[in-house]
This record gives sequence, structure tokens and C-alpha cells, in this order.
Amino acid sequence: MATYFGADRQISVSRELTKMFEETVRGTVTEVKTYFETHPVKGEFVICLAGAPPKPSSKERD
Repeated sequence: MATYFGADRQISVSRELTKMFEETVRGTVTEVKTYFETHPVKGEFVICLAGAPPKPSSKERD
């Protein structure tokens, strides 16, 4: 995701929704990746990725 969407894009990863061990981790793609490198990955996941920032119009670029 960092390669295609940018390492600083905001993301939310939730696992085991509506269950006893429900967990949500929010941050940048890099922060969430670092978190899951040190915590076990198990269960079903939902990933929400922030939209791309708006591109400046041609008037704003000039």
C-alpha cells in the first residue's frame, strides 16, 4: 500500500469486528505496518484507506 498510495496516507485496520478481541489500529500506512510487524495477525480484517488529497487546480499552480 505504501508503494501505491504513499507511506503517509492515513489508514484504519480493524480485526475481529463484533467479537471479543475486536481491535482497531489507526495511523499512517507506515505506522500501522510497524504495529502489525510486532503483533500477531489473525482473524478477519477490514481496511479503510483515506482518499487521495485533492490535486491543485491549474489556477493554484500558477
